[in-house]
Amino acid sequence: MQQKGLDAVKINLIQGTAMNLDQVNRMQLQLSDINRLVNKLQESEATQVEQNKALVDLKGRVVTLQQDSTLFNDLSKEVKILFPNVNEMRFARMQKTDFQDTILQMPTYFVRWKSARLQRTEQPKLYDFLKVRTKLDTLELINY
Repeated sequence: MQQKGLDAVKINLIQGTAMNLDQVNRMQLQLSDINRLVNKLQESEATQVEQNKALVDLKGRVVTLQQDSTLFNDLSKEVKILFPNVNEMRFARMQKTDFQDTILQMPTYFVRWKSARLQRTEQPKLYDFLKVRTKLDTLELINY
């Protein structure tokens, strides 16, 4: 007795295509190793990006320091000629805050005068000279 509809069914068995358990385990280990390598590569790339950002920042700071140094060197020679009563001058970029979430970097010049009387008359001129010569709209001039 034949069952209806099963006459046309043909079953083919193909041997040798099934993977054994050892092959599966080896492939899982290889995949695990590959995943570890991918993770290390991603971590390395992230570290490299951070290092590149830090390097760009440091290069910018070095350039700024070099420019400040060159400008200050030239400026100090001019100040000595134009303002002979200045005994000593210093420069720094000071951090300044107004306590309203604003932190500014303020160019600051420290000046020591030979005479307090001359300081009162020449300090406004020196302030204006420094602003024009450094092309800054804001700076601080502090006597010490």
